[in-house]
Amino acid sequence: MGKTRAAYPPEFRRQMIELVRAGRSPEELAREFEPTAQSIRKWLAQSEHKAGRCDGGLTTAEREEFDRLRRETASSGSSGRSFQRRPPGSLGSRTRSRDSCVPSVKAALRLAGGGCRMLAWN
Repeated sequence: MGKTRAAYPPEFRRQMIELVRAGRSPEELAREFEPTAQSIRKWLAQSEHKAGRCDGGLTTAEREEFDRLRRETASSGSSGRSFQRRPPGSLGSRTRSRDSCVPSVKAALRLAGGGCRMLAWN
C-alpha cells in the first residue's frame, strides 16, 4: 500500500492552484513542494468543477443535490415505482399471443421470415 498522510490544508491547495494558473506546471510544483503532480492536477480539476468552468462532471452543489435525491429514492422503499425485472409469464394482460396479432403485422412478419412471436405491450 502507498503512504498516507494528513490532508493538505485548503489554503495550501488554493496556493498550488493559483501557481498552476500563473503558469507553473504541476510537475515543477511537485518537485518543489510535497504533493504529487497528480494531486495538484486533481485539485485544479476540482476547483474548475466547483467554479462551473468545466463541461464534465458535477459541481459541488449538483453533487450534493444528486446524493440527497439518491438517498430520498432509496429511503422511499417499495412506495416508489419498481423497475425490477419481472419473472417470465408475469405480465398478465399486457402480453399478446400469436392469435391476437393484427393480420397486417402477421403478414409483415411472414415476409420478413419470422412468425408472430409474443409481443409485450407497455
